[in-house]
Parts: sequence; structure tokens; C-alpha cells
Amino acid sequence: MYNINDIKNTIILGNALQILKDIPSESIQCCITSPPYYAMRVYDTPPSIWEGALNCEHNWVEGASGHSCEKCGGWLGQLGLEPTPEMYIQHLCQIFNEVYRVLKKDGVF
Repeated sequence: MYNINDIKNTIILGNALQILKDIPSESIQCCITSPPYYAMRVYDTPPSIWEGALNCEHNWVEGASGHSCEKCGGWLGQLGLEPTPEMYIQHLCQIFNEVYRVLKKDGVF
């Protein structure tokens, strides 16, 4: 968990969902974001694991839009390159729920 005094006025790069989970609740005044459009670009970032079981020893099967685990149903890929628009929206909602958690009551998103 970050100490909010150590990260004031700091740009933190990385997986938004993972980083947000390490920020204390109600500690951020402003969040500015520009999520990728659905199915538009491939970014030079490592893929992330979405959904599935945390303790699964994944067996990834390659598909047109990333990889899926045949054991737990997890998906390995980049935000914006999900196989369905519904999954893309679900992933954005997961991130934005964390943004809501870390924003102060009078925070701006």
C-alpha cells in the first residue's frame, strides 16, 4: 500500500487496476484518464490477467483477441483488445470502481 504523502504530485506508470488497488481509499483529489478505444490499437505493454481464479495454474489457449485459460476462464490480454465489447466495458468498470474508491468525497474524475 502506498503512503499518500510519498506519491503526492507523482506520475505512476503501470497497470491501472493493480496500481489503484495499492492507493488508500479517499486519498486522491483528481484522476485524469484516457482509456484505449475498443479494438483500435495494440499498445507496447505486457498483457494482464483478467477474471479467472487467482490461484489457477493457467493453461492459456491462444485466440484472436488474447488468450483464455481453459481451466478457469481467465483472459490474458490488453485493455481495449477484449474479444467482446461487453468484456471491455466490464474491465473499464473494474478500473473505474477503483478510481471511485480512491477519490476523495469532493474529488474530480
